[in-house]
Amino acid sequence: PPMAPESGMAIMKRAFARARIDDGYQLAKEWGRYKVNVNCVAFGFIRTAMTQPLSGTGDRRVGVPPELIEKLERDFIPPGRLGTPEEAADGVYLFCASESNYITGQVLTVGGGIIF
Repeated sequence: PPMAPESGMAIMKRAFARARIDDGYQLAKEWGRYKVNVNCVAFGFIRTAMTQPLSGTGDRRVGVPPELIEKLERDFIPPGRLGTPEEAADGVYLFCASESNYITGQVLTVGGGIIF
């Protein structure tokens, strides 16, 4: 699907996220000699209080417009739904398991294959 041009804020957020990921790589290089693994988990849209329908009034509105969630699920997330908190935790667990002892400096996206 065609994408709308990015706003300046979206570009800044992406640059900030990229800088945080680059910090993870740098930390992995610095701490690796001490046998410390450093990895990042990047979450897609997970069904939490932040992704509930909009509520409140005025400046105190929180949540996401329901039509935005529907569009994301329909057009951008291959499984057609937001992730669950348990699925988000599974990504973190992967890096905590002893089977990941040789994994460092990586970014795992837990987002259901979201396509931006």
